[in-house]
Amino acid sequence: MLAIYWQKKVASLPLNQKAAKNKIDNGLNRKIMNINLTIRTRSSSAATFGKLLKVVARRHQLTLTHTHHRFSLSICRLGNMSFSYRTEEKSGEITLVGHCCTTPAGPGFHKEAVELADEITDLNGYDFHIEDETGFYGNNDFGSLRNNYFLPWLRGILSLCRRQKDGEYLSLAVGWDDEVYLPSDRKGLLITPLGFFNISSLLARLKHPGGLEGFADEFFVWPHEERDALFYRNSALNALWEDCCFMPSERSAEDKETNAFILDNLEQAARLDSHLPFPKEEYLKLCECADCEPIDLSGLPELQTDYPIGYRKGELIYRLGNLEFRLPGQFIFFEKNGTHGYEDRAGNDWHKVTVLAYSYEDGELGYLEEEGGILVEERIFEDGECRLYDLGRSKQEDGYVCQLQVLTDHQISLFSISSTSREESLRFSRTFADRISTL
Repeated sequence: MLAIYWQKKVASLPLNQKAAKNKIDNGLNRKIMNINLTIRTRSSSAATFGKLLKVVARRHQLTLTHTHHRFSLSICRLGNMSFSYRTEEKSGEITLVGHCCTTPAGPGFHKEAVELADEITDLNGYDFHIEDETGFYGNNDFGSLRNNYFLPWLRGILSLCRRQKDGEYLSLAVGWDDEVYLPSDRKGLLITPLGFFNISSLLARLKHPGGLEGFADEFFVWPHEERDALFYRNSALNALWEDCCFMPSERSAEDKETNAFILDNLEQAARLDSHLPFPKEEYLKLCECADCEPIDLSGLPELQTDYPIGYRKGELIYRLGNLEFRLPGQFIFFEKNGTHGYEDRAGNDWHKVTVLAYSYEDGELGYLEEEGGILVEERIFEDGECRLYDLGRSKQEDGYVCQLQVLTDHQISLFSISSTSREESLRFSRTFADRISTL
């Protein structure tokens, strides 16, 4: 039986799965339960409910998407509310289940999600049931929500940070969704959507009064009740760490959108609170990338971080089935004419990697024959092997193509690697092959 894996925009590495051996240990051998909100209701039809959500989305300036049997509202960075539905055969009505995981976005997002759920169900007019394990839906007590639920949740995460091996703290990745890259190997770090934290230094901070509360303001995108300066700064920091390539806005629509979002949110944070620490170096770099005039930063304190801001400044780790590969952080995802992959769009020195894998449950696994391809070299690595082929000049674009075929357990992975010249395609392909491994 044959299955096909397309490499998606982000690689799959859920918190409750084991990370690559000898790489980043995710540390979650015992489960930390997320904080959730569930809405159960009905509606006359999917079209009617979709129109209702459009009204709510316009009213609150949210992004609404509709895929097969699912609506999704993007409320803030890391904060989404989705409604899955099924149609009743006899009545034609739909039964809806709304779901919202409010960690790690924060207690402010939980409050906003509850209020939106209330608004949506009121507009819908059907009977509904809202399950809120924190009790906030019934009591509107934000202090209790933050202190009795979100801070204990964060304390539970931090308790896992104390795990050690051979006297060193094990790295822990927290807050990634089901499809996410990981940054390059780092030892003794808490890896979060708002950046690296040195575990040793972090645990020392938590021994002091107010240490947990202070860390919550750095960990959650929306730690307080309102969209205050901290909300806007942390939203920008999340985009800086996870999405920003620190490349000119003219390179791609993704760069333009990300750079603009970060600049808008940082400037809003500065307007609301001139005493809030501000990432000056990154802000000025993005002003240069976006070709815009920076605001006056002279009165703002500098934000101090354990490590330079931006996961994409280094290599990123992706997964494809049972294979792990790495690419420089400035590569961005593309999807075109039925192909998926990553490219750096680096002007005259561009590189592109197209990705596909086949998984075999039965039958003999072997290399594919490439008509006109020249075998350049073969390699063997732990639990796998690969062949590099020279495919010559591309007929679709002005460049040269190499193909790397990788055999691992019941899987063959195909990487088509193209660049400006044969020499550069071969050089990049060999470097790429050096950085593949099995899970």
